[in-house]
Amino acid sequence: MRLVLLILVGLLYLFGIVYIESELVKLNIRKMNLKNQIQELKNEKASLQTKITDVSNLARIEIEANKRGFVFPKKEDILGIIE
Repeated sequence: MRLVLLILVGLLYLFGIVYIESELVKLNIRKMNLKNQIQELKNEKASLQTKITDVSNLARIEIEANKRGFVFPKKEDILGIIE
């Protein structure tokens, strides 16, 4: 009876270790996936910041405005500036 109990406790201990190890592997995989996702988001952020810098360039805005038919107001067209 005592031998059966020891074998049962030993098996439960081994199954516990296997379960904990499998959970650790799952957590490590999830951690690596999250790190990859963070890196992808950082790359996307850098790309978007570059696009923002390119698009917000005043010379480029003026060129695009002229292409679309926008004109700057003449001095006589401006009535005044309200503060």
